[in-house]
Amino acid sequence: MKVNLLTDAKRHNLALMKLSAFWKQQGAEVKLNEALEPCGVSYGSWLWGQRYPTDFAGGPGCDPRKRLASVTGGEGIDDIMPDYSLYPNLDYSVGITWEWCPRACPFCCVPDQDPPRVHRSISAFHNPRFQKICLLNNNTFSDPDWRQTFEEIWESDLEVVDQNGYDLRLIDEEKALALKRTRLYGGLYFAWDRMEDEVDIRRGLGIIREVKPSPKMRVYVLVGYPTGRPIDETDIHRCQVIADHGIDPFVMIYNNSNDPGLRWFRWMAHRSFSWRKLGFSRAWAEGYRPEKRFRRKAYGGIVEMEKEFFGMKYPFKKCARPALLKMKQCLDCSVERFCEAPEKIKTTQQN
Repeated sequence: MKVNLLTDAKRHNLALMKLSAFWKQQGAEVKLNEALEPCGVSYGSWLWGQRYPTDFAGGPGCDPRKRLASVTGGEGIDDIMPDYSLYPNLDYSVGITWEWCPRACPFCCVPDQDPPRVHRSISAFHNPRFQKICLLNNNTFSDPDWRQTFEEIWESDLEVVDQNGYDLRLIDEEKALALKRTRLYGGLYFAWDRMEDEVDIRRGLGIIREVKPSPKMRVYVLVGYPTGRPIDETDIHRCQVIADHGIDPFVMIYNNSNDPGLRWFRWMAHRSFSWRKLGFSRAWAEGYRPEKRFRRKAYGGIVEMEKEFFGMKYPFKKCARPALLKMKQCLDCSVERFCEAPEKIKTTQQN
């Protein structure tokens, strides 16, 4: 029997890895992302939306309430060791020690999944040949047995790949010290999505600033929720508070909206030179112009020079992108808005 597994996940898909292990135990031949291949049964696990018809489909982009046991009839499939051969380039273990999350954020699909409050050991999914481990927990520190998870990681001397982040509202000194003791591959990620959480977030940020569990930290900031909501003082305030604690904010636009104001704010927040000197309020007020939407100009056009950008005097007098200049693609440069290098003017006039 042939089984087709389909997904839009780029790195890995834990549900499909478990399904692969389950069907291979039954002697089936399993294929990944071969939508046109004839098969006996097909499964789809979708993050952003179903792309192909399948016999069974689930995941955040399709039906977050569907559980693996409901599509296989195997009650023990949640505890099965994932099939790492499905992703041969993966160099870390992937799994969940705690699914439940106490939050009920309206923009999140986790509450719809009705995750169980069950603690699992990393031995349920960790492959000893890997020196790194990725926890896909929805909220690690809401687990009463979170210390056991960290103890197992330390005893195995594993590096942790943080892809889901940690809840700042639950951070205390003990948890921050546990993160500091843990070897991290990459960095640490947190989030501040709602203004009503400010008191707990500020407390967590203060602890993180004092303990410094990692030299690389990032706090995600959700903007544009609900759909159609423009940038306002609460978005600017959250970013400024995060920056004041020595951490760079990372703006995430809800549903990846094309609203020019949201996109400009994200562009500004991700380029620290625009706000470190001025602060977020002034950088936003002086840098954003609704009539000047951020878009790439076509080759050969005359560039409108801007003498001031976010309150800082430009232009650059020497081209820093000679490779683009040689290909006559100077107008495709990321700093074309505030560049007046002689090579730029010459290339523009020639075109």
